[in-house]
Amino acid sequence: MIKSDYSFTFSAENSLKMTKRPLSLLGFVIVISMVVACNKVPKHAQYIPKDVMMVGTINMKNLSQKLIWSAITGSDLFEEMQKNVGNEESKSAMKDISNIGLNQLSTAYFYFTGDFKTKGTACVVLSMKDAGRFEKFVGKNYPKAKVEDKGTYKCSALESGLIAAWNKEVGLFFPTQSGTGGMLSMEDVQKAMEQSFNLKKEESVVSLEHFNTLQTEDHDMSFWLNYESMYQMNAEWNSGPAQAFMKPEYFKDAALATGINFEKGSVDAEMDYYMSKELSDIYNKYAKDANSKELAENLPSGDVAFLMSYQFKAEMIREFLAKFKLDGLADIGLMAIGTSMGTLTEAFNGDMVIALTDMKKVSDSDSSSFPTKFEFFMAMKQNDPAAVEKLLKMGVKNELLIRSGNNYKLSQSSSDFTIVNDKKYLTASTRGEYTKQFLSGQKEPVTTIPKEVMAELNANPFTFYVNMQQVLNSFPIETSDPDEKSLMDEGLKMFTYAEMHGGKMKKGANHIEGQLNFTNKSENALIQIIHFAMKAKKISDKKKTPATEEESAKNEEAEADSSSVPQ
Repeated sequence: MIKSDYSFTFSAENSLKMTKRPLSLLGFVIVISMVVACNKVPKHAQYIPKDVMMVGTINMKNLSQKLIWSAITGSDLFEEMQKNVGNEESKSAMKDISNIGLNQLSTAYFYFTGDFKTKGTACVVLSMKDAGRFEKFVGKNYPKAKVEDKGTYKCSALESGLIAAWNKEVGLFFPTQSGTGGMLSMEDVQKAMEQSFNLKKEESVVSLEHFNTLQTEDHDMSFWLNYESMYQMNAEWNSGPAQAFMKPEYFKDAALATGINFEKGSVDAEMDYYMSKELSDIYNKYAKDANSKELAENLPSGDVAFLMSYQFKAEMIREFLAKFKLDGLADIGLMAIGTSMGTLTEAFNGDMVIALTDMKKVSDSDSSSFPTKFEFFMAMKQNDPAAVEKLLKMGVKNELLIRSGNNYKLSQSSSDFTIVNDKKYLTASTRGEYTKQFLSGQKEPVTTIPKEVMAELNANPFTFYVNMQQVLNSFPIETSDPDEKSLMDEGLKMFTYAEMHGGKMKKGANHIEGQLNFTNKSENALIQIIHFAMKAKKISDKKKTPATEEESAKNEEAEADSSSVPQ
């Protein structure tokens, strides 16, 4: 059993208790995980179990080349992350872990496995360069910590809340607080260590093709969500009534792979959603590029804060419902309101745009409870005008709509919300004149949507755009502190726009790309975020009084005393 004279005590229930706050060393673990990287799947990834629900990756090689790591270690934020690390040598090691035998330029992994409701295990996985040097570091700086030899690995309890296990290839660091907030028992920790150090290759996450693909794409950071494992580990998904609809084959090889890169003036992201063959066959059947650029070009207002275009086939939903054996219930529900799935699938051809325009702050004299005003607009291309007419008649019959020619109003509202059917488009807007402007071809000569976004509208099944400047500046700043107001003003000017586009199948996955654009195009995006966070911390520290800090320190001591039991 792992023992430490000062770090852990054990209750009768054999549970670990920490002598400091439960997450006192979580900052230590996170920072260490940001110190290693590479551009291929390294050997130490084989120590990650195949059944993990989530794996995160940090590529320090890339971050170092972009001068991001030096910006992090030289910041006040880095000192804040170190404040609960008691050992000075450990603080130094957090800047360059090669000094303690770990590999400075190899990929860092952190993973979580378990279920959502009880206990889950978290772990940071680092490449080992010199196990002897690491063990000397442990012996010198944690003399009260006992190192145990388990044959295939060694282990020791280091600072409060952190257990290390290692061999000549890898170092594993287990926080003793579970991912669901509870405490891990010694049995839980030992079981996780034994599993990791005795994995066969086919039992490791590196046996998953899609995981390996993500790792070889050389992103600055990446995240892997294993939906198949989530299904298998969570009873609410795989047992009881859910079994009738949630079949194991629907989750076979299903996963979400996300890669993030920090560039000058932008944060770029790529996402690949891997569906099971059962579901991807249906998606492939109906996925097609949208033809919605003309819809966006004809928007009645050029002042666009939000835009989404989509090529949506109702037939795809019908097949998905049938696959999950929910089509019968859907038909019964639709029949109850006077329509059918057939009418829905025939009505529209799938091309649509939704926009929020003219966004602005609400004036003090306005009685609205919402701080922002905007106009809503939607346009959909029709496939079968008769089917669309049937849907609208159903709305009138059920007293949801009031008809006046081709115009429809909400029966229970005094607003100007208007729906117009001209047999080619179905349009709806909170401003009635906007529907008429769209259908007549009258439009603003200039749109705020960047040309790069407009180019994606006809090249992907969906496109999403947000004017960050307009959205952020439409909300009031509620502070009287001049420093806080200055910081918030700076934050409001930091971003220009965000966009996402995709939906095509690429290498067996539903592929999506996105970008968050910054006003400053000459500096790396993550460095800009770090500098902004440092300014925020300085303002926060300035507001703390000595009395407040003293009281906080006393509370921490009280928590430590209440949770510690003499060895």
